[in-house]
Amino acid sequence: MKKVLYTLQKITLVTLAICLAQFTFAQSQTVDIIVEGGTFPGEIGFQIVDNANAVQACAATGSIAGGTNTLSATLPEGVPLEIWAFDSWGDGWNG
Repeated sequence: MKKVLYTLQKITLVTLAICLAQFTFAQSQTVDIIVEGGTFPGEIGFQIVDNANAVQACAATGSIAGGTNTLSATLPEGVPLEIWAFDSWGDGWNG
């Protein structure tokens, strides 16, 4: 199992949803997504979407606890993926 580490806590969001990264896997992989909850974890969430905007993995706003959160997802083969991060209050992940 490959691990993909995104410390999203350090990213300041200005809008409700911003594309943070784009990456492509050579084959289907089960990955661990590690998310830090930040100061107000109840306000944040994210989606990993493919090039057709189909959600491949997500954490709903309010579902991320304080501290470190690990989510597992199987991501598709050879498909560009984007991470969309959400902050329900609109002041960033550590607002």
